[in-house]
Amino acid sequence: MLTLCGIVMTLTAFLLPLKWGTLAAMTEAAGFFPEYVSDYLTITWPAHSFGIFSGIMLLIISIAVWNKTGKFNTASGIFCTLWSAGLLLAVLPGYFASGADRDFAMGELANFAGIAAWCAACQLLLHASPHWGKKMAVALLAGTLITALNGFYQYFFGFAELKAFVEQQIADGVYVPQAIRSKLTDTRISSFMASTNALAGLMLLMMPVALFYCIRWGKLFTPVNVSVPLFTAVTALIMGGTLLLCRSRSIYLILLLTGGLAVFSYAGIKLKYKIAAIIAGAVLLAGGAVFAVKYGRGLGSMAERADYLRTCAILVMEHPVSGSGWGGFFYRHMKIKLSSTDEAARDPHNIIAAFAAQAGILSGLLALAAMIYPLAKLWKTRFSRTWESAVFWSGTMFTLHALMDCDMHIPALMAGMAVLYFSALSGENGESCHSGSRKEHALLFTTVTIIAATGIWSNWTVLKGEWHLAQFTEYLSPTSAESRNRFLGMPLETFEQQAENARPSLAMIPELAGDWYLSRGNMPLAQEKYEKALKLNPERPGIYRRLARLHCLRGEIAQGKAMLEEAHKRFPRNPKYSADHPENQAMLRGDFSPSEM
Repeated sequence: MLTLCGIVMTLTAFLLPLKWGTLAAMTEAAGFFPEYVSDYLTITWPAHSFGIFSGIMLLIISIAVWNKTGKFNTASGIFCTLWSAGLLLAVLPGYFASGADRDFAMGELANFAGIAAWCAACQLLLHASPHWGKKMAVALLAGTLITALNGFYQYFFGFAELKAFVEQQIADGVYVPQAIRSKLTDTRISSFMASTNALAGLMLLMMPVALFYCIRWGKLFTPVNVSVPLFTAVTALIMGGTLLLCRSRSIYLILLLTGGLAVFSYAGIKLKYKIAAIIAGAVLLAGGAVFAVKYGRGLGSMAERADYLRTCAILVMEHPVSGSGWGGFFYRHMKIKLSSTDEAARDPHNIIAAFAAQAGILSGLLALAAMIYPLAKLWKTRFSRTWESAVFWSGTMFTLHALMDCDMHIPALMAGMAVLYFSALSGENGESCHSGSRKEHALLFTTVTIIAATGIWSNWTVLKGEWHLAQFTEYLSPTSAESRNRFLGMPLETFEQQAENARPSLAMIPELAGDWYLSRGNMPLAQEKYEKALKLNPERPGIYRRLARLHCLRGEIAQGKAMLEEAHKRFPRNPKYSADHPENQAMLRGDFSPSEM
């Protein structure tokens, strides 16, 4: 049974970048659930399906290793505790402190419950059979290389295919979301991952591992002085080329910082060369900034992320103990952000800041300990040219990337990093296992059961909600003739009620229902839905703007102006909510196009 568990976990490691590179806790994005089971072979899977699988595997493995519990005061045991129970407990203060955005808080709980279950399953398996660690790592690397190759396919062929498909859909009169249309002009690759930054994070995570195996496998062939450089060059071309096609500015900073750490921590380099490295690094950084401004995408998003950290610092000062609650960053940032853009991120793109700001200082410190501990344990091996050394540099770049992006919400990145850490911290021969006392068994398996049950229950709850939301939004805007025929004659209330039962705190559901009724001229019912959405979440500026439009359509200009002012209070830097915006000026004059009447 343990061998079968090892095979399944290894296969899962292979599938991580291929199927679970999706974003968790995306409360207002309806997932894609195809009608035919065979379609799941060719699409990525919902992020929260990972937590269900991990919880089930944890229960099965805990039964398989009943007589080989292992000690949890070892390096891998402490790491497991930090990444499973530690991060899961760190989520809870923000979960209970969340107010109107409880749906987002549930997504965060489910995400980290799934990661916790995966880590606990890895720990139990590798304590009993440590040889599975390297096998899982190799499987992860294989999945990563396939993901990289698919990125090349996307760049050279996929974008052209997508453009042709979308143009045909538009010609056939099929509704194409703006999010899909915008991809037609963006040639940054993402492959199977949720975003181009997520793909870049995966490449950074796996590059040291790939280099390690290039050297190891290259030595199996002769002449070695040809095979090793050849293996290395091919792999560098695949992964380095993928990084270049991602065009992610943060990766260059991460590579620069990692190189700086290597130079300054290596005792064999003289001080004058280290000073020269500082000067060279500063020149490269300045040159990169100039290139980004003149020929690239500029530094606007990087300034925006610095503003995220400013908002987090304010939230920490305002709510040092419990945090603002998960989702609190989103609404606070809208009010105090410095840039005049319509961007409003759900997450500060920094795992430590996210915990500290939304779950309190103690949770932030716990997240910091979880990120730093494995690196501290592997620090002495960083120049040893061993597997542990490769994992250290993988962990270093992963940690830096997690401080600049949403890695905490992507199962492929979090679970992939956990695989590498477990394989390095457990060692080739594993750590001592023992039968354990009854009390140890009871404590261990009680904890395992709680983590597994939380992972399964929370992710199933979120996944069920995503499915009902997908059905509801498909009813509102059918994406195919088959969908239109399937929903023909069926009332909106059926799908709306099912979605609300599954996600009772999501204001988006009555908000969209209000849009649907308003588009059909039913103003009383539209107002009822908007007001219901407002009660669920009074911090959403979009609801106030919808009510403003509704009042103006009725000729109630004063009420419309008051609603627009409420929207502007909640997102003052977004031009869309300003009374000076041309669309809003026209709305307040009662100047509507025939389609809006």
